[in-house]
Amino acid sequence: MYIRQFKRTFFEWLRSPIETLDGKVYDGNNPNPITHANFINSVFYDIDKILQNNNYHLDNVKLFKSELANIIYKFSDHSKYGPL
Repeated sequence: MYIRQFKRTFFEWLRSPIETLDGKVYDGNNPNPITHANFINSVFYDIDKILQNNNYHLDNVKLFKSELANIIYKFSDHSKYGPL
C-alpha cells in the first residue's frame, strides 16, 4: 500500500514532477521530469486542438485552463483534499 505522507498546495503541486510508484515520469531524452504544469498544458492543447478542428473556440482560455488545472489537482493524491 502506498500512502502519501504530506499534502501540497496547488502551486507546489503544479511545479512538482509527476511521480508514480515507479518514480518520476520523463519524456523521451529530456533529463527533466514532467511536471503537473507540463501535463496540464499538454491536455489543454489537445482539447483546444479538438475544439478548433470542430470549429469551436474558447471565450476565456485563461479561465478554462485554470478550471482544468483545478479539477486535475482535486483528483490527485497530492491535493489538500486527499485522493477522491
